[in-house]
Amino acid sequence: MKRIPAPKFSPHLQFVTTRTHRGLQLFRHPRLCQEFLEALLELRQKYPFKLFAYVIMPTHVHLVVRPADGRIPQLVQKIKSLSARRMIHCLQKTAGDKVLDALRKATVGRKRDTYQVWQDGFHAVPLWSEWMIRKKIDYIHANPLRSGLVKSAKDYAWSSFCIYHGVAKTTLPLDPVR
Repeated sequence: MKRIPAPKFSPHLQFVTTRTHRGLQLFRHPRLCQEFLEALLELRQKYPFKLFAYVIMPTHVHLVVRPADGRIPQLVQKIKSLSARRMIHCLQKTAGDKVLDALRKATVGRKRDTYQVWQDGFHAVPLWSEWMIRKKIDYIHANPLRSGLVKSAKDYAWSSFCIYHGVAKTTLPLDPVR
């Protein structure tokens, strides 16, 4: 299937999917999920964007976002870059040698190791209507349920389901969908 490039600018909310390098199940490690969420929180303070929903699955992440400047490729690049740095640092501190070996890139002539956490590129779908927005948010929140990770969407720790429905609060607040 031919890849359609993401729009350079869009005023719409975007349903974004990005995958881990080689489909590695990096997010089976709770600490790496936490690092990803902390990267989102840190980035929201430096680079304004709205976050409406998210889910962190073992091999990929779904987000419903809207960057303040409408430049979705730049936002996704910043999310992937900051989260990768945080995740690699976490793995180096916690002796995640097997995971680091799987992420190591073969580079000729470099003195230090380089790693690839994310697959190149991402997929973004502009959400033009309230119906589409609700449909994608429901899809995101049901993803762990459909994958058999939990019996109820509210039981999945790495989703915005409970925050979205007002059941729980977090340090990573969601923006209201209007």
